Amino acid sequence: MFNKLEGASRPHFFNGVTRVVSILFDIINPTHTFFGEKDAQQARIIKKMIVDLQYNIDFIACPTIRDHNGLALSSRNSYLNLEEKSRASIIYTSLMLVKESICKGEKNTKKLKHIFISSIKKQPNFTVDYISIACNRSLKELTLWQANSLISAAVFYKKVRLIDNIVY
Repeated sequence: MFNKLEGASRPHFFNGVTRVVSILFDIINPTHTFFGEKDAQQARIIKKMIVDLQYNIDFIACPTIRDHNGLALSSRNSYLNLEEKSRASIIYTSLMLVKESICKGEKNTKKLKHIFISSIKKQPNFTVDYISIACNRSLKELTLWQANSLISAAVFYKKVRLIDNIVY
């Protein structure tokens, strides 16, 4: 699970995250932990770590909070001015185009990814790092969309790397 999606672009990231989080859990001994669904892969990895290491911690997934234009709120947004934040909402808009295509009957994930990439490419200064349509639990890539799939993406806007996802 570490070397997919975000892990493919940032190879050692989740090793560091799980190490730091497990140290904090050992020191603090919490009863609950809260992780945002915006960082979907991280949330799934921490949830699995809690089970694997037999922590007695309730994992609570927190929904993604969005700006009025759909942009997922993130500390990285502080690198963007108001106009850039507005333009960056294309990421969420493109995810919604994928969802709309699924609603119209498209199941081929290659075609669905193409819809996302084509939408992003219409805007200048955007580069798709990855677009994934995967099993929501295992994060295994799918060739055909199935209900409750995680549709996630990382996109560079100029030099700022933004991530977003929907489960559909």
